[in-house]
Amino acid sequence: MNKYFTLVNDLSGSRVLYVAEDREQKSLDRFWPTLTEKQRKGIAAVAMDMWDPYM
Repeated sequence: MNKYFTLVNDLSGSRVLYVAEDREQKSLDRFWPTLTEKQRKGIAAVAMDMWDPYM
């Protein structure tokens, strides 16, 4: 049995921003409210798993 989790990193700052169980859309959806609008607009690039819910 595989165990998955969602991990959001700040690659420039070399830090983990968010960790959630599973790899479902709802796992990542809980991350966005932790950011301010300015922070969301400051996202310049995203590297992600090509699993359907993330796309």
